[in-house]
Amino acid sequence: MTKRKKIVVFSLITIIVVSFCWLDFVFVKENSQVFGQELKEAGAVSDVVIIFNSGGYGTVAPEKAYDFKPIIDNLKSEIEKMNYKAAVVPYYRTQETIIGKIGYTKEMFFFFPSESRDLAENIKKFIEENPKDKVLLAGLSNGAGFVRAAMSNLQGMNNVFAVEMGTPFWSKEIESNNILILNNEGRDILSIGDKSQLMLSLVEAPLKWIESKVEGKNISLAEALSIPGHQYAWSEVETAVVPFLTSKLLSKN
Repeated sequence: MTKRKKIVVFSLITIIVVSFCWLDFVFVKENSQVFGQELKEAGAVSDVVIIFNSGGYGTVAPEKAYDFKPIIDNLKSEIEKMNYKAAVVPYYRTQETIIGKIGYTKEMFFFFPSESRDLAENIKKFIEENPKDKVLLAGLSNGAGFVRAAMSNLQGMNNVFAVEMGTPFWSKEIESNNILILNNEGRDILSIGDKSQLMLSLVEAPLKWIESKVEGKNISLAEALSIPGHQYAWSEVETAVVPFLTSKLLSKN
């Protein structure tokens, strides 16, 4: 191996190690403090706290998550129709930087060991201080996988429940009556694990991206990656979500 190649390899390894350490020992700690405070403040003015978990890297603010915001808005509206006060608090899983994204891949690959535990501990502390409140974890796509990981650490807590939409097929399954899993009635190929269709979507994505550039359209590669069935609309999930919310919010447990 030439000296130049050794330098490149060493640099890449260094960046990866730094990224992993940053996420575990810096980001998670700082993010936990901010989230814990926001959760406490939300609990002071609400009966139900909706914890927002976006797809992708989990860096998108609720107001800018155009794919998930309509769902969250309707969840909040339905809860308020039941005479509960509701608040939305996001849990960010990393930062929109190269180091942040590299560090996050380790969490995602190992089923979110540090962040899911951190979220669960924050929720447990919140419920201990606010035993009459309820917490709803809502996640889309990769955020749904993260929600599932967090719920595995919250088993037996009847005032904590979750709605998963488009959970990736590789996420570890857990048995819980407090989780509603939605996959567009089996049409979401990412959720059901239709590998041939997923591969076709991956192959088509760069071609669509190049075509958009030729046509003068400015779309990202992520936007070009259109996964059949992986788009969720309130009109299609309402009939499943509302009864679930009703049963959990009106439960005496």
